Amino acid sequence: MSLIPFIAIAIGGVILYVAIMKSSERWLYASIISYLLIFIQRSEGISAQEIIFSLIFFPGLIKWFLEHMLRRQTILIRDQDIILILFIAYGLLSVFLTSLIGFSMMKGFREFALFIPYLFYFPVREYIQETKRYKPILWTLIFVGTVVALVNVIRYREAIAIANYLFEVWGKRQVVEEPLYMGAIVILLSLVILIQRKYHVFLLIMLSVNIFSLAVTFSRGYWMATIFASCLLIILNRSIARSKLIITIGVLCLIGVSVTIIIFPGIFQSFGQGIMMRVASIGVNDISLRTRLSEARTVIRLIYKSPIVGYGLGSMFSYYDLITKYYVTNWYIHNGYLFLLFKFGIIGTILFLIYYIKQTLNCYHAFRNETNNDLRPVFIGFFSISITMLLLSFTSPQFYDRASVLLLSTIWGLNDGLTMDHEHA
Repeated sequence: MSLIPFIAIAIGGVILYVAIMKSSERWLYASIISYLLIFIQRSEGISAQEIIFSLIFFPGLIKWFLEHMLRRQTILIRDQDIILILFIAYGLLSVFLTSLIGFSMMKGFREFALFIPYLFYFPVREYIQETKRYKPILWTLIFVGTVVALVNVIRYREAIAIANYLFEVWGKRQVVEEPLYMGAIVILLSLVILIQRKYHVFLLIMLSVNIFSLAVTFSRGYWMATIFASCLLIILNRSIARSKLIITIGVLCLIGVSVTIIIFPGIFQSFGQGIMMRVASIGVNDISLRTRLSEARTVIRLIYKSPIVGYGLGSMFSYYDLITKYYVTNWYIHNGYLFLLFKFGIIGTILFLIYYIKQTLNCYHAFRNETNNDLRPVFIGFFSISITMLLLSFTSPQFYDRASVLLLSTIWGLNDGLTMDHEHA
């Protein structure tokens, strides 16, 4: 076998990599797009996709910070900037705490890496201040979400094609990047208010793909969260924008039913029944809810034993899983607040929540003080996503989920970049 094609690909890859890393702007967009590698093909271990993503994202982020330090440029402009740096430093210290307790330091560093992308907020903010080009960033985020949504729909269609009954697919459902679909839906609805009518069909198609992908995950929490965020958009926008949103959502309902019938011919009724069964299963007797309560009780008992500093990143716990009927050892906690208390204790939890709440309040003040009709719906979208993620974190890990961290760090950078530019105008 000739090695020439592989050598050519390797040389091309190196040239492309160097070109990306030489430009902060190219690196910014490449970093967001490179998330596709780990969103589309997730794995438990360290995969080739994760390595490629890490080679793009982390060196570029380090380079950005080093350049600013060498130039003695101030990056800590707002109070929450200092709080974020303190939280990241505390998280790094917690990895060493974990190793002293006896847990894996390597696992601790892998968990710590989940929080590093919050620092992406800084280069995004600076880029927006310098260029004022916020829409390309939003479209890049939407692109990532829509591609992952489309892949998820295709995989689901293949799975359902070989299943005898819908519940076989439902029972083996995989939770796949729902924050991306929710974020894309909210941002797209915000953009419906702003862009010209000739682009509305294109927007509706992308909205339909994201909504359908969210539906087939059978994730009740994200369904309710998306509805809640959409309602916030409707309530907080002005009357004309509100009417546009209501009409758009109505049209989407019709499109959604039509697309479902086309993609799943002959089983539309079963699919609808599956969704209704999933909604109807909400209650105290739901096995999923009972399992999470069992998990939460175990974690709460451990938190009482080390409430101030927690157990550190990389620490694990064991609880009785009602689904498998076995004791399971895990690092993952569905409740994001319990995760923070278990890993970081009260100190780290307060640092993180102060940072999060400050960013959410910035989004709130941005749309309350904004008179520009082109920006106000976008700021409302950012605020809606931030509030919704806070509520979702009671049942799912928004604070450390890769998709959520990408979404939050990017929209907060956009929000602050646009607001600070407006303040200094």
